[in-house]
Amino acid sequence: MKAKLPQRLPSVSRHTGNQLTISCQSRIISRMTLADYLQAQGLTAAEFARRIGRSRSTVGRWCAGHRHPDAAAMRAIMEETKGAVMPNDFFGNAP
Repeated sequence: MKAKLPQRLPSVSRHTGNQLTISCQSRIISRMTLADYLQAQGLTAAEFARRIGRSRSTVGRWCAGHRHPDAAAMRAIMEETKGAVMPNDFFGNAP
């Protein structure tokens, strides 16, 4: 059985590096890695780690993709980045 495709497919409006913005109707979905966020904000891993109560080395492992944050850390990241980095961004899935 074939899966049904939606009537209206989203269109890619911008793709730069690891950041992908997709607009679907009036909703915009943006994917940003933690490393991209830190670079865009001019933050070091040490400063971000201090803000969320984790170690610099832990944040560095997340940025490098060697580890994934636990649920509490993901919540802290989402809050600190004001939603710019979401849990799915660590797994490469669209929100």
